[in-house]
Amino acid sequence: MNSNSTTDDYFPGTAQSEQQQLDAFKKSLIQLRPVQDICQMVVAFLKDFLQAPNMGIYLWNESSGAFTVWPEEARDEQNRLMIYDPFLLYISDHDRVFMADQMAHLPDSDPEVRSGGQRLFASKNADMIVPLVLNQSLVGLIYVGQAQRDLHSEHILRRIEEIRSLAVMALSNAILYSRLEGILEHLEEKVKERTRELENAQSQLVQSEKMAMLGVMVAGIAHEVNTPSGVINGSVDNIENNLGFVLSSLRQLRRSISPEKMEIMFRTIRLVAVGVFTVRNRNVRDSFRRKKELGAALEERGIPHSRDLAAFLVENGLYAPAGGSDETEEMRRFLGGILMRGMIALFGDLNAEDSKFVFKFLREVGNCARNLQNIRNSIRSIVRIVRALKYYS
Repeated sequence: MNSNSTTDDYFPGTAQSEQQQLDAFKKSLIQLRPVQDICQMVVAFLKDFLQAPNMGIYLWNESSGAFTVWPEEARDEQNRLMIYDPFLLYISDHDRVFMADQMAHLPDSDPEVRSGGQRLFASKNADMIVPLVLNQSLVGLIYVGQAQRDLHSEHILRRIEEIRSLAVMALSNAILYSRLEGILEHLEEKVKERTRELENAQSQLVQSEKMAMLGVMVAGIAHEVNTPSGVINGSVDNIENNLGFVLSSLRQLRRSISPEKMEIMFRTIRLVAVGVFTVRNRNVRDSFRRKKELGAALEERGIPHSRDLAAFLVENGLYAPAGGSDETEEMRRFLGGILMRGMIALFGDLNAEDSKFVFKFLREVGNCARNLQNIRNSIRSIVRIVRALKYYS
């Protein structure tokens, strides 16, 4: 969204057009984006909506150990808010919009809180502060000044509350995703560290004199640890490749399918993740028959790449034919039915090139979930080994 566009471009003068622009902004904001992109979108939208040239967002800055202004301004004390600031602590517990004319009479506040709020309003020449709070934790705050629209009107306040809730969700998701990326980058080193700890534990067992056959046991333990460690190491590499493809293909995905199909795509991805993480005890004995049966059913409905899709669903335990009675089979049939409808809606009118790309994107996301499940199962195996070592130590 361009922050230099006129207000009329957003709101031509009717309530319907305002709602349409707000809906479009919501759809754009719920997509996974970097933190800076979300800040830019929120500031640009609010500037045009409120006709307020003076606006910015305070976000937590790890390097500074404080909340700093975005867009980045001069790094002085005026543009930094420490986490122990009395006013910040107050707004974390009182999640609502604050006005400059309310600072002298804040309910349930002491003089330090009121003076801190007045300093913040004065330093940014602001008329309104919009806290972004999630579970009583401050994610950030937006300041608004020199607004041409009436900030006290019920209509404006309702719109700001809508935008505030969306901004909190989008920023918290973006921050969480950024941290997860960092965790994934260091996961391999963490696994090596845990493996070294297990090797040290094994050497201590070898040195003990409790059992005559301790050497044989240590050799067996080393073999058992090596297998899940190898699975974790391979899964980390696979996740890195999966995420690399997914992140680099988001722009092409938006070009390939419509917003309506994008929503179907996200629902399908969530179902695939649910299936991978919940359906266990996959029976591979009759997987070939299931692939053939499901591929024929998809082909009858005109879905492209039907055999590849069938193989993807069966290999991830997301399809089961009628006839089974246990809970796992019931879950597979339930997920399979929903996914079948989603596949028909998603691939129904795509051309060959787009359908091939969309399937590849879906498969990479599913593989990412599958590799995460492999890591989880391998870590559980390692934990069981560690418990056994402690028991016999």
